[in-house]
Amino acid sequence: MPLKLYPALPADAGRISEIHMAAFGSNAMLLAQFRTPDVREGLRESIRLKTLADIDDPKISVLVVRNIPSDSDVSNITKAGDGSCHHSPIDGPPGERRTEETLLGKVIAFAKWSHPVRRNEEYEETAWIWPPGTDMNILESWGRATEEVQEQAVGDYPCYPLGLTFMGTDPAHERKGAASMMVRWGLDQCKKDGMPGYLESTLDAARFYEKMGFAAFRTISLRYLVEGHDEYEVYKEIAFLYHHSST
Repeated sequence: MPLKLYPALPADAGRISEIHMAAFGSNAMLLAQFRTPDVREGLRESIRLKTLADIDDPKISVLVVRNIPSDSDVSNITKAGDGSCHHSPIDGPPGERRTEETLLGKVIAFAKWSHPVRRNEEYEETAWIWPPGTDMNILESWGRATEEVQEQAVGDYPCYPLGLTFMGTDPAHERKGAASMMVRWGLDQCKKDGMPGYLESTLDAARFYEKMGFAAFRTISLRYLVEGHDEYEVYKEIAFLYHHSST
């Protein structure tokens, strides 16, 4: 089925949480911060609640990619895979207004782009509500490490760049182009607004972002000790920057 990019709906929050855990459930940093199955189950709800807040936040664009049924009900929809975002509701039977969420296929991928915020702007993003049992020491240490590198990347720029904060694809639908569509949307915003783009990538995904036009800025590293373990672990990600003039 064709893929299409949409703004996320509140009803998508549960599915986004499901995809997030399917895509990142084996990530070493996630497992260090949320050590037990019960805590990770609580994280699902934390992700759902944060997604609802993000969808309602004008400074955040939450995107989803859907499989589109190839039937007559959606013959009036342009089946574009160009990264464009589509907004129009679809007419259903008389007396019923069917939304994109109910008419179109299942969400297979999501992304969250944070829009530029000026340094003196009065804006505060909705805080996460972490589940009981979260290892706050590791979580906050990693947060400080990422914030430090982001500040270095921003430098003297008057505002924080467009940032890809999360992106995940259902493992059953990988390598179908969903991630490229969502990244391309962000790059188009960078070009339109004359703004740089920023993200933090796992080591495995780094090559993908390089192909999309991002340049590695700095490696983020944290040495940490998981409770009950005798040896320290080291976790790394790569901070990337995108400048529209470089492509």
